[in-house]
Amino acid sequence: MNELSSYSFKTLKNNLNILDFDISISEEFQLKITPFSLLDKERKEERTGMVGWLEDNYSNILNSYEGAVKMYGEGNPVECLSNCRNVITGIFSYHKDDKSKWVKGLQKACSLDKNINNIVNPNTIPSLKNNQTHADDINLRYNYPRFKTVYQIYSFLSDLGPHKDEANLLDGQVDFEEPTMKDTILGLRFTESILIWLYQNQQIEL
Repeated sequence: MNELSSYSFKTLKNNLNILDFDISISEEFQLKITPFSLLDKERKEERTGMVGWLEDNYSNILNSYEGAVKMYGEGNPVECLSNCRNVITGIFSYHKDDKSKWVKGLQKACSLDKNINNIVNPNTIPSLKNNQTHADDINLRYNYPRFKTVYQIYSFLSDLGPHKDEANLLDGQVDFEEPTMKDTILGLRFTESILIWLYQNQQIEL
């Protein structure tokens, strides 16, 4: 069924995945629907609250998030991941300084990262190496885990979404990335988890 499934079955499977369920075939050749994980059962109420929070405060972000979900359901990985990327850059743009980039908003959202408020240019954080315990520059002695994790997810969404065709030349051909639906549900879940994290930390005041 997975290898030779019809378009309708793939669409059904994609939409069940959005709801955090998977469809599979049992040893008795019966279709069965199961949750992805135990956590998924507990997150339904949180997700509803998160969507309401977006609707009340960040309607444009909700539009991009809903667009990502729709594109996933229709089997369009690049469009889904591109919308997810818009969600990330958009939600953090609300708290950036004038004439600065969205990463300034990310820096403020990750204020619990030790020493992050002392970093003048947050664009440099992704390139900092971890565990430079003996560095003369005290800013290099910290790892900034929240910031780096969200930024890495942004890079994942960018590289497999809007920038998937920006690649090396190999024998005269562009060696571009080919995102799969499995990559896409990963990107969508990453994005949703970031939104839930922000929703649960509303004291950040994005």
